[in-house]
Amino acid sequence: MERLDDKSSRQNTGQSSADREKKKRLESYAVLGYYARYMVHEQRSQFVRLAMHLSRLFRDPDQKEKVQLIRDATAIVESIRDQQTDFMSLFNIEPKQSQAVVKLGEAVRFALEMATNWGRSADIQISIHVPEYLNQIEVPEPHVHLILENLLSNAMSAVKSMPLRDKRITVSARMAEKQIELAVQDNGPGIPPEIRGVIWEPGFSTKLDCLGMGLAVVKYLAEHCGGRAWETSGPGSTFYITIPVKTGDTQQ
Repeated sequence: MERLDDKSSRQNTGQSSADREKKKRLESYAVLGYYARYMVHEQRSQFVRLAMHLSRLFRDPDQKEKVQLIRDATAIVESIRDQQTDFMSLFNIEPKQSQAVVKLGEAVRFALEMATNWGRSADIQISIHVPEYLNQIEVPEPHVHLILENLLSNAMSAVKSMPLRDKRITVSARMAEKQIELAVQDNGPGIPPEIRGVIWEPGFSTKLDCLGMGLAVVKYLAEHCGGRAWETSGPGSTFYITIPVKTGDTQQ
């Protein structure tokens, strides 16, 4: 006959698990609501600024001033694009349900092309160190793309304050206990100790025009792929993520 305390224990365990899941869903809804309101407010003001720049562009006869106005308008559009990318990444297919895969080498090259386009005007040097045998390993397609895109965007922001021609970012990969370990390193000022405990939290950012979603999305995707995300700092910063792979895929 089943003991009452055993039955009660199972019921409590099931209830606590359900409570945790409910709390997680409520937190997700709260995050979505917060970012939706924030994004509408921010993009409304950015569109006003964009309209003012375009109006001046057609009125101002000074060619040099026009070039600067175009650059400023482009920066506003890119900021809006980045905010929308961050927000829409919340609605991606759950990583565990996704069947789409891509070769690691292709994912890294794709991210590098995007980052090179972003960083060319800022003279940012981006290098890749990925062993040849890892290039053929299959990884979850949309999630690795988003992870690398967000980490590279974060790194490029970090090196903005560095001297011209001394802005460096390195993307590397290695095998670590049947997992691919990806690292994005920059030679920026590093992460202040007082914020290291909160940089992965949704909504945290040191940039006024940023949603603070980048690292939160990276952590979310890495963990739901079965891996993890963490960082080290000094000198510069290095952000790491791991992604489990099939045992047979790791043979050199």
